[in-house]
Amino acid sequence: MVNIRPAHTHEIPHIAAIHEQTATVAYAHIFPNQPFPRTETITRWQNFPGQILIAEVENVSVGFAAFDAAELHALYVMPNNQGQGIGRRLLVAAGAVSLLWVLKENHAARRFYAAHGWVPDGTARMAFGVVEMRYQHAATSGYEPTLLDDPVKGNSTMKNVTVTEEAARLNRQAWDSIRRQRDDGLIATHHDVAAEILAGTTILSPQQRQLAGDVAGKSLLDLGCGDGFELLEWALAGAHVTGVDNSPLQLAAAQHAATQLSLSCRFVQTDLLTLPENLLQTQFDIVFSAWVTAWIGDLQRWFTDVALALKLGGIFLLSGRHPLADFFAERAQSETARMSYFQEGPFYEKANRSVTWNPAAEQYTTIEWKPTLGNIVTAIAQSGLRTTHLLELGDTNGKDGLIGVPGEFLIRATKEG
Repeated sequence: MVNIRPAHTHEIPHIAAIHEQTATVAYAHIFPNQPFPRTETITRWQNFPGQILIAEVENVSVGFAAFDAAELHALYVMPNNQGQGIGRRLLVAAGAVSLLWVLKENHAARRFYAAHGWVPDGTARMAFGVVEMRYQHAATSGYEPTLLDDPVKGNSTMKNVTVTEEAARLNRQAWDSIRRQRDDGLIATHHDVAAEILAGTTILSPQQRQLAGDVAGKSLLDLGCGDGFELLEWALAGAHVTGVDNSPLQLAAAQHAATQLSLSCRFVQTDLLTLPENLLQTQFDIVFSAWVTAWIGDLQRWFTDVALALKLGGIFLLSGRHPLADFFAERAQSETARMSYFQEGPFYEKANRSVTWNPAAEQYTTIEWKPTLGNIVTAIAQSGLRTTHLLELGDTNGKDGLIGVPGEFLIRATKEG
């Protein structure tokens, strides 16, 4: 359990020690063979006019953040405790800071801040003989994305809102619309999930079941559970399940189906990039997510939370439409949203009438991402999880005009000590 609290004056030497041990590792390639300025560092934190927060694990201080009303002046986490979400929690605890400086060659720190919504604003300065870059947080800097065919661009609601936050809002509205049309019987698939399951319909593939192993008695977190079809299949296999989704109407359908099947399930409504702390306490044996990556605008951040949710030895199962199948289908259908497989979005799309998805012709907009398979696998690795299996499944067999292209990917990764 991580505890964040204000620092006390007598802890300044220990804060300086954390600073020294962390900086010595982080800056080894930037300041080789240079002694750490220990005395100056103690003086700096003794005289710091802002606030300092300490992060503790089992009553041992492992990191700190120093900030004032506008600027984050320092954030350090001990090397052995990095990758555990402690830096993210300190960043959140620092509140509405909107400015920080980071050494240009400190690539690890720059990746960390980028993963949490910080962007360079083009300002640089010399510090300690090297280049330092100024970053601002997208949510507080007035950042407004300029995107392909952005129907929302120019709308005042976009100001001071990150694209991932806007995606959560718009996509929630879209899935609520789809659920309403399913409930009204306009969309046949998943109209009555419990009835489909009782009739023998299954969505989980043999490969998913095999890679998960025996789930009886295990705790399982389904991220993006939607109407709960796969979640309920796991519950019927004996798992203790928790389902998370952004759409309240989807979750209501999932709860209704669970009641019809006499299954005890826990459901949580939240955006998948703002998972509550009580789900990130290393308590799950399995984290499962299917066909959700297109809705995630920050895979590194998301997979870091997956790692926080898993027990040591826990399993992460991720599946979805194969990125190559997605791209080739677009090209075969002469869609012009992107010209390259490596163009990942975000992509805005206004809904049209569709017999399959929108027979009522309701008005909504979706925001999706199309990450490459390589970037998905890399983001999983950078979260600290170890990929054990990458399966490419389901030849499209002419679907969407494609032949010989895998239709789906399935990844199994584990959390190791």
